[in-house]
Amino acid sequence: MKVPDHRCYFVDTSYLTELYAVPGFSDPAAVTAIRARFTTAWSRGDRLFVPLGCLLELGNHITNVHNAPQRKKWAGVLVEQVRQAMDDRAKQRPFTLVDAPPMSAVLDLVRQWSEKHVAAPRGLVDSATAIEAARFKRDRAMGASVHIWTRDRLLKGVEPDPEPEPFV
Repeated sequence: MKVPDHRCYFVDTSYLTELYAVPGFSDPAAVTAIRARFTTAWSRGDRLFVPLGCLLELGNHITNVHNAPQRKKWAGVLVEQVRQAMDDRAKQRPFTLVDAPPMSAVLDLVRQWSEKHVAAPRGLVDSATAIEAARFKRDRAMGASVHIWTRDRLLKGVEPDPEPEPFV
């Protein structure tokens, strides 16, 4: 089986909290392993996608950090990375933001969640991430493997392509 030349990763909140080492939401061993994964992906030119819901959840976790200087530091880092992600002139973006679905698709998203995901149980943001990764694989992947970077085994179980050596 030929390995695709590039990989696409949809990054869940659980990986973002490790990347940012958000106190109370991260584990030092996982921080090291996940940061190494990001570094490898960036150096290979893999495509990283952060769904808007995951970005919002990360912001919520940062808000819950009790240490005000740490909270301000991580909020500033997040602002800078989102700025870089949106900069059309940037040589390399840290990730691509995946916009919320258009209002016309929200009902379908919620219906898919209620019919296929709620029994798992999988939350709405996780469901939206899984649905978007599957849609990307179907419509835009052009032979690339598509994975979901998450520490959530239920979400990992529905990624479009099984990731070799996942870190869950």
